Amino acid sequence: MNTIWQFTPWLPRGIGMERMVEHCTFANDEEMFQARVDADKWAPDNFPIAQLKLTLEDFSVDCFYEQSYVVVSQDLRDAMALGPQDVQYLPVDASLSAPPPAPRIT
Repeated sequence: MNTIWQFTPWLPRGIGMERMVEHCTFANDEEMFQARVDADKWAPDNFPIAQLKLTLEDFSVDCFYEQSYVVVSQDLRDAMALGPQDVQYLPVDASLSAPPPAPRIT
């Protein structure tokens, strides 16, 4: 039996959609919009690198939408353990973003 993943990105109340829209964008917004491919197609080799600008210093969500792209953390990728034949991950440049928050120890 194969594992089937279904997930719905959501934002904690402390972040919320209004705050997310204000603090999250692609610096190459127009380029990413123009590059969209159909959901049942693989992106071509020359697909642009998303330049994520996420300025929320307390942001620690593993999955969210930006411009109808689903952005996932490395932790979520590792948990799902999907191979390249199952899902196509595209590179993201997060150098314009706030540093990730320190892990919480409970």
